[in-house]
Amino acid sequence: MKRLFSLLTMILLFLPACHNQTVEPMLRVGTNQWPGYELFYLAKHLGKYNAREVRLVELPSATEVMQLLRSGRIDAAALTLDEVLSAVEQGVDIKIVLGVDFSNGADVLLTKPEISSINDLKGKKVAVEATAVGAILLNGALDSSNLKLSDLQIIPTTVNHHYHTFTSGKVDAVVTFEPVRTKLLSVGAHQLFSSKDIPKQIVDVLVIRRDAMRSSPRAVQQLIDGYFSALSYLEKNPDDAVQLMAPRLGVSPKAMLVSYDTLEMLDRDDNNKLFAAESAEFKSLTERIGYIMTKHQLLQHKVQINNLFAADFMQ
Repeated sequence: MKRLFSLLTMILLFLPACHNQTVEPMLRVGTNQWPGYELFYLAKHLGKYNAREVRLVELPSATEVMQLLRSGRIDAAALTLDEVLSAVEQGVDIKIVLGVDFSNGADVLLTKPEISSINDLKGKKVAVEATAVGAILLNGALDSSNLKLSDLQIIPTTVNHHYHTFTSGKVDAVVTFEPVRTKLLSVGAHQLFSSKDIPKQIVDVLVIRRDAMRSSPRAVQQLIDGYFSALSYLEKNPDDAVQLMAPRLGVSPKAMLVSYDTLEMLDRDDNNKLFAAESAEFKSLTERIGYIMTKHQLLQHKVQINNLFAADFMQ
């Protein structure tokens, strides 16, 4: 009876403590398939995320990621910097908390083998996702030619349909990115232009809704620390890392490893430099991309970026 009384006393003492504890809501993080974003899934595989605090949500394309972020059905998203500006213009209250990578050849314009130059695309059908990143790459390619956008037949196509749309002959060219790039090159597609030709114009970042930053700071920190742990694992154990990551993207481990040659991955030191108060690099990059988007009517007006960056989770 004494032991039972002691047990009941402990339970009664413990219950109020449980009731008063603040439990953070789960952080829902949206991504589409992209080698840079795959490090979040590697971090999950390595046990860096508590399943009750961080939930990764893989979506078919950046279009779906943007839709769920706007509606509040996800709290965070891996996006390109131009997609971030589009989201801000649409009223989504977000902060950039992490630089993931610079695309250095991973975003491409691929064509049928018989098309040997960008000028040969006149009048041809080109599949491209209706996001700013696709438009920026396509505009970069056209700037190096004598063509205008009106010279092409644009076929809006989300990335999850790029492979089938191209291989079935429905289009003559496609603006796409890894891992679709590798898959299409393996079946004979010809690469005419890539993000390597427009350096530091396609930047991938992690954004968090401002309300989620306030309600789930521990989960946000866990998400970012997990990314850095996975990047370190990739650098130290590349063969093991790609063996874990490649099946999810549907490519071979060798192709997965090669794909990282087309990316400049950003580690903690790189991020600290980008976010440093005395450094204008991140802000300058964002302003430059915003200018390009406004010039090509991808933004209706200049987006204010002064409060867009949050270095809270870098240290």
